[in-house]
Amino acid sequence: MIGTIPNDAEAQNVFVCSLGTSGGYYPQFDTPPTKYALDVGKEIYDVLCPKKCGRVDLVQNAYVPNAMTMTTGNGYSKIAFSANFMNGVYNAFGAYAGYGVFAHEIGHHIDLNSSFPAQMSTSWSKELRADAWAGCALAKLNLPASGLLESLRVIAAYPSQTHPAWPMRWPAVEFGYKSCGGTSLVNPAPSTSTGPNTAPTSTSTKASTDPCGCEKANRKCVTRIIDLDECISSKQSACVSACQDDVDETDDCETEVCSDESPKYAGWRSSCKATIKVANTRCAEVLTTCQSTCTK
Repeated sequence: MIGTIPNDAEAQNVFVCSLGTSGGYYPQFDTPPTKYALDVGKEIYDVLCPKKCGRVDLVQNAYVPNAMTMTTGNGYSKIAFSANFMNGVYNAFGAYAGYGVFAHEIGHHIDLNSSFPAQMSTSWSKELRADAWAGCALAKLNLPASGLLESLRVIAAYPSQTHPAWPMRWPAVEFGYKSCGGTSLVNPAPSTSTGPNTAPTSTSTKASTDPCGCEKANRKCVTRIIDLDECISSKQSACVSACQDDVDETDDCETEVCSDESPKYAGWRSSCKATIKVANTRCAEVLTTCQSTCTK
């Protein structure tokens, strides 16, 4: 399950992973996560561990440089993240950036509390195994193509200090993705990586009526949200692609199995509406956070 603030006994953690600069961690500064973080974390946990495999608590902490995972080793983990870091990757990469961050971090918890296909290389480090679980999560979430690429770019851009180079990480991500039902996957170009230690920031000139760029960030956020029809179309295309691997008649896939009249359509629509709701919530939080911290 996904929770928020742990009790004192659970808070005695062993460090597992920190994206970018390791930095310090002071649990006394933990605060509840944003609704967006909680919603995304729950989505990822539920697809990776539908039968439940321990507990993960998400917390905000101003002293965490980026995002980090700790564990007690007995089915409990805590992921602490910086709100500034999450806002930075969100503005730089897009509305689905958070999926990339939390897919890797929750992947560490799943790695310690579940099992993976036997084909996984026994030589992989815990970071590569978490990358594989992140790839698995992205496949099961069935994000739109643009959202999938945004998530991958964030995973590539923010390795931990113990991560190998991206050319070694990519096969693990791809393995996890294809092992969990994904088909084709685009390797994000190395140039999309902005470095491991700091969140990317905007260099655009701020208008006098919007001194901190809050309204501009919100507009940029909203324009990146996929609309309902496009989202459903993406899921139908994925359905047709998978269907064609199983049956001989392509027409049956398009007109029956994956059509608007198929039993799957209601599920696609419900899933897309939930995804769009999460994205809209995140946009509102970006605006509110920006305005509350603006000192111009």
